[in-house]
Amino acid sequence: MIAAQETILEGKWLLNGTKFVADNTARRIEVLLAEHLKKVASSADGWAQLYLDPNDGRLWQLTYPHSDMHGGGPQKLEVISPESAKELYDYEV
Repeated sequence: MIAAQETILEGKWLLNGTKFVADNTARRIEVLLAEHLKKVASSADGWAQLYLDPNDGRLWQLTYPHSDMHGGGPQKLEVISPESAKELYDYEV
């Protein structure tokens, strides 16, 4: 579901008339979270989560990089190293 060369998936919200709608990447992130990736840890403040891709073992960090937008804005998934996962989430593979 996630290609080996993909390391960052960042959704966007697009203005459609008077409301914002998720772009294809934002919708894809939602599907990956619901149907593919396995949640393994959360940050202390709950704004970041760590997911495991069961197909290849990569660790994906979910964040909300647009703090100026409602709810943190669209989501971003980014591969992080096992060392970063240990440091940020106290998670070991």
